[in-house]
Amino acid sequence: MPAYQAPLHDMRFMAHYLKHYADKQCPPLADVFDLDLFHAIVVEADRFAQGMMQPSNRIADEFGAQLHEGSVRTTPEWHSLYTQFVESGWIGLALPEAQGGQGLPRSFARAVWEMWYSTNLAFSMLPQLNVAQAEALIATADPRWHQPWLEKIVSGQWAATMDLTEPQAGSDLAATTMRAEPQTDGSYRLFGQKIYISFGEHELAENIVHLVLARLPDAPAGHHGLSLFLAPKYLVDEQGQLGAKNDIACVSIEDKLGIRGSPTCTLIYGDNQGATAYLVGAPNQGLAQMFVMMNEARQAVALQAVGVSEKAYQLARQFARERVQGAVVGQDPTTVQPIMHHPDVKRMLLELRSTTFAMRALCYSLGAYVDQLEHTTDAKQKKQLEQLVDVLLPVAKGWCTEKASYNSALAVQVFGGMGYVEETGIAQVMRDARILPIFEGTTGIQAKDLLGRKLLRDKGQSLAVLLQHIEHSIAPLTQYPSLAATADLLQRAVDAGRASVESLLTSSRSLYSLFAVSVPLLELLGC
Repeated sequence: MPAYQAPLHDMRFMAHYLKHYADKQCPPLADVFDLDLFHAIVVEADRFAQGMMQPSNRIADEFGAQLHEGSVRTTPEWHSLYTQFVESGWIGLALPEAQGGQGLPRSFARAVWEMWYSTNLAFSMLPQLNVAQAEALIATADPRWHQPWLEKIVSGQWAATMDLTEPQAGSDLAATTMRAEPQTDGSYRLFGQKIYISFGEHELAENIVHLVLARLPDAPAGHHGLSLFLAPKYLVDEQGQLGAKNDIACVSIEDKLGIRGSPTCTLIYGDNQGATAYLVGAPNQGLAQMFVMMNEARQAVALQAVGVSEKAYQLARQFARERVQGAVVGQDPTTVQPIMHHPDVKRMLLELRSTTFAMRALCYSLGAYVDQLEHTTDAKQKKQLEQLVDVLLPVAKGWCTEKASYNSALAVQVFGGMGYVEETGIAQVMRDARILPIFEGTTGIQAKDLLGRKLLRDKGQSLAVLLQHIEHSIAPLTQYPSLAATADLLQRAVDAGRASVESLLTSSRSLYSLFAVSVPLLELLGC
């Protein structure tokens, strides 16, 4: 399989654009946006991605994950990989320095994590869970959990999970039945089952911290009765030392289409005396608290789509350069050429290249808006940034992941019959990509969120801010004749998006009918 090479030119282009944007819009962010540091980080990350991440990707796909007497074994190559990943400090790249991170902008980290997702998607899900859980604990938890819990999660000494799904509660978390019984010492005991838990059990870290949605005895029904709990694999004393194993058991792992190296677990809580857990934040506020982690995870999945799409493009491009087959139409019929010169193959490669760059621009820009939100002190600007992030998050997660799935299949098409066999590597990319539009909320869930919470609820105000933001970027393009056609296409796209949303907002049709077109609307806004 051809070696991956990070698209450093494209990443640097985005970094320079975002630095220019920060200089104009948010000087405090610009002060920490050091381009020289960015360049140094991405070069080192590319070296780590090629030398450490990529070699075990195929091996882990073939090895899978194995369950034996409640313990899960991952591919042996991941042991040294995880150790070196943790020791290199990659997990804390964009997490606060006060919690052991490096405090760099998210837009820096976007480029680095894209490399991880391109070279080893299954493995990279593990440290990404640490980042998402750390963000949730920083935002919602009592500071007493910051040490040693948060410190060890940020360092990677302990691993993290997000335990939401139950057999009867998938997209509808209101149906959650996991129960939490209060104890006299202030802790709780959890009883119930969670399914589809990524890295719910493994041997790579010394402990696993589960962030669990459960229901207190007197909790109201539905979403408003869910609380959030920390439940460690091994109990932890006040000094942060590990003790006995908690009453949490992995009873099965899934045999999956893709990301086969990552264990997807069914966990039983409280098969004996109950799993010891600790309340995070206020009772019955668990779903809102968990959404911090979910939103971080959704941004990550959108970026995973960029990484997978880039990998698909690189594999297809390399194959098309090397595969010699047939004469090119309109040229010497006796001269056979690499298939990349055939017009249809060139079209597919250009589509892969252009859509991947668009996905990257969207995800990096979203990260920059979140960065700016944390640094700005202007109330009006903060409100507009919140609106931008609100409307872009479901679009990024929904559109980017659908494009990644499509692009991976398009790359297989470039390979032709050779793409349908595993040895070329593109089949694994396509299998891995298929999960992206599904987990952390399907595309339908993202579209429902976009239409219901982000457009109908605020009568399109958030989208109006986004479209105005785009139009502000169109004006400078008209000054250059070579970009006039691009400016016209972009303006027509903005007009189409605005007209479509206005049509929905003023429609007399039923809500059922409106939501039937929510996914096409999301795809329109993504394009």
